[in-house]
Amino acid sequence: MVNKQLNSICESHEQVQQQLAELGSYDSPCFILITSNAAQQSVRKALNVGASRAQIAISEPITLTKDTWLLVVNEAHTEVKILANEMLTLVKESGSLIWIGVFRHNSIGNPQQTLRWNVQQLQSLIQDNQNTSGLAINDFTDKRNWPGIEPYLSNKQVAASDQDEANLPLESTRKPSWLRRMLNVFSTNEKGNKSAHQEGYLNYAESVLAFPLNEELIRLAPFIVHLPAGELLWQYVLTGEHGNTIREQDILLDLDHVLVSLHAKRFAPDFFEDICDKICRSGFPEQADIFDDLDRILMPLANELLAVDEFVQQKRDCYLRILDIFYHLFDQTPFNDDLFEQLVEDEDTAFLTETEYQQRYAITESVTDELSCSQAQTLRKILDGLEYVSWLDHSIIKKIARLRRETRKTCDPTGWALQGERNEWLLAAILLAFDSREQVFDQYSAALKQLVDDHLHRAILEDFSDALKPSSTLPDGVTLWFTQFDVSATTAQAMALELGECLELVHDAGAESKAQPRYELFKSSSDFYLVLAICYWRYLAEPNELCLRVISLALALEPQATLNHLVQFYAGRRAGFESEALAQEFYLSLKNFNVIEEDLFAFNARFAQQHDSQAYAEIITQYVKFNANDKERFNRGLLRLRPHYYQRFFTDVSRLNPSFDFPTAHEYVDIFREIHRHAQRNDEEVLASYFNKADVLFVDYLEFLPEALCLPIKASQDTRFMPWPCNFAVLRLNQDHLELVVDSMNRPFDKETGHLYVLRVLILGPDVTNEAVFSIIDSLPDALQRSETIERFAVRYIEGDIAFDAFNTATKHFIDRKVYSLDIEGYSQYVGHILSVILTEKDREKRLRLISILASHPTHGQYVLADICAELYLDTLLAGGAISFDERREIEIEDLTAQGQKELEAFKAETAKQLARLYGEGEQVC
Repeated sequence: MVNKQLNSICESHEQVQQQLAELGSYDSPCFILITSNAAQQSVRKALNVGASRAQIAISEPITLTKDTWLLVVNEAHTEVKILANEMLTLVKESGSLIWIGVFRHNSIGNPQQTLRWNVQQLQSLIQDNQNTSGLAINDFTDKRNWPGIEPYLSNKQVAASDQDEANLPLESTRKPSWLRRMLNVFSTNEKGNKSAHQEGYLNYAESVLAFPLNEELIRLAPFIVHLPAGELLWQYVLTGEHGNTIREQDILLDLDHVLVSLHAKRFAPDFFEDICDKICRSGFPEQADIFDDLDRILMPLANELLAVDEFVQQKRDCYLRILDIFYHLFDQTPFNDDLFEQLVEDEDTAFLTETEYQQRYAITESVTDELSCSQAQTLRKILDGLEYVSWLDHSIIKKIARLRRETRKTCDPTGWALQGERNEWLLAAILLAFDSREQVFDQYSAALKQLVDDHLHRAILEDFSDALKPSSTLPDGVTLWFTQFDVSATTAQAMALELGECLELVHDAGAESKAQPRYELFKSSSDFYLVLAICYWRYLAEPNELCLRVISLALALEPQATLNHLVQFYAGRRAGFESEALAQEFYLSLKNFNVIEEDLFAFNARFAQQHDSQAYAEIITQYVKFNANDKERFNRGLLRLRPHYYQRFFTDVSRLNPSFDFPTAHEYVDIFREIHRHAQRNDEEVLASYFNKADVLFVDYLEFLPEALCLPIKASQDTRFMPWPCNFAVLRLNQDHLELVVDSMNRPFDKETGHLYVLRVLILGPDVTNEAVFSIIDSLPDALQRSETIERFAVRYIEGDIAFDAFNTATKHFIDRKVYSLDIEGYSQYVGHILSVILTEKDREKRLRLISILASHPTHGQYVLADICAELYLDTLLAGGAISFDERREIEIEDLTAQGQKELEAFKAETAKQLARLYGEGEQVC
């Protein structure tokens, strides 16, 4: 069934070409080619079933020939793999043959070429498996299994394919496409070789550089060489020569007309690929986008040239001269703060003073008593940034401090074009704290203090009032507590109990935890974080009872959310403290607020867990040495963390101390409740599960109805309403129309227009009787009853009271087992994760029962089991001393040796064997 004309068919097929033309430069879909000797209806059904089990929506496949189809799918490799495997299994079970080729398109490439590669892949698959079905996947996003694309880059192979299909002579001298040239460069570079066309400018670089020519300079070289006066600029970059000539002839000034993206794409495809890789935006990289992210684009080059070694000075000078070029490419626009920090402030890379940087990369403005244009623009950016305080990090403090050093007028709020907004009060509080630290007290300090104090009290009461439950009012005691500062006043803990009863809780599973209720007041989008930050910096400027009470109350309500917010002003956005001095400054500031010891311990554990592995190991060691009472006390603080963090902490403790009893093992009940919140079937899916698969023609959203089922809908005298409000209808195929069997009482069918108003439909085959449908509906438990049944039988099975068969029989109609996963989309962040419970469960049989539920889907369960076994196996390596604790936290399955991979496969096979014992030999799990 090898079709040698398939490429020509694709290239002339109007629908295929339209589909390819609609792909944007950021799209990376999978092209799926399907060839089968099965009936077209059987292939379509297998495709729909596969899509359903993979939980993806697919479009109608494009028919290329009577036995070959093309499908374009925009999904992750895991879902695409499930779809393809399900199709392969279903068609093979019917006794027919099917071959499936899956090829992921890379957005930087040509989709027409990607499709050609997939045709080649499919043809090879069929040629090698003429009597058996087969599946071939080439998906670069599945890094563990990606076969690469080298076989498709051979000019000979591609040309031969052209000759086979179009009967054209080989064009061995034809210039390869830009994409192929670029990919050939990648392939060559990966092998550590230079391009076959050794360029003179690279030879020159090797001859004049004091240090070895590195890969990053090689990638950038053609970009510079092909600029106007590029050879002169290249020599300038390498040695500093011709600097006077370049300045005298204004050569750098002539660069501002060059569009970086187009120039890089034309002359330096490697560097262009670096640009595309770093700019995570759709479409072609714009000049402004490149400028904004220049520090990220040049980071690999900076890592090479700013490393401290014997050539450090020569490399630094080379890097600065490269920046000179980019500074003028962007019309002498001041670089972003990240480049400033890299060259001036970062303790690992800085080598310029602030003055030296300003002289080289800042336009000199006339000095006046007012803010300059650029300073006013920087101030506005700072104020804009402070509006979204939950996304800030220490960089905003550095920007404020830098602007304050440039001019004292920064601290004059009368020059801010005040809008009466909280971000202005926060900036005032931060500047006031800087003044206090440096013992500066002038008219500007007084104005900053007045700006904050005139508004703060009202803002505090507004935020607490806005965060109350509906129909609640702010207790009088709270209002007085923020007004009357009597020494004998109620404590913050007591006030938190009173106010906590009135505050609105987050409406999410697990958010009403007894250990730590989650309040709307502390959501990341809450304006209260602005008030909290204002109070913090205002207190650092000058002890203030109002600010102290706000922070103390916040620490009593949600201590971890409060500490997480305050620390961000001393840390990187996704990193820890930027220096030891900043860490000391932060912890010193906390002494003002009497943070409870167990809350501070929990914060340190979470912060180190994310950012400092050495400190984290020390905290675990410290915890292990605690006596039982201390452990119980500090557990109270740990349990106020989000489950992800405290589960990981307890799991790591158990890894270093196998006798440790996991404090939250009982949470598996809540965890499975959350899992089944996602896995529990909708009403129409439950109803469909009672019928034979052959009788279920379609069950999904109405908008995904296949063309073959887009028929007129007719109600009859036998049509009845669902006994409860619902958003689906049941129909039956009846020759040339769909008969409405069960309608929705709250979204009834419009008989005059023939329009359905429900979102989803269940379409049954013509042999299904009304009586069969009605009898199931009449005995069907409602969603709450189904949920209670699932939970009751799951707990009984996990505790060993019943066999898996009993659990499966009671719940098989209610659960969509393909949803079981270690990474469920939409899973609540306030509910723990089942993996930690499995990894720390000492009872081997109970652990197997936990796994058996998650791995019970006949195909998807294999992937879940593989993930769980990988984690269990790595823990056995840690327990046996084969890897260290730090290695356990970082290691990936891909890092295992061949022997390790073999042992993992054996471990997985043995676990599967034990699960088969629980399931029952030969049992088919639905």
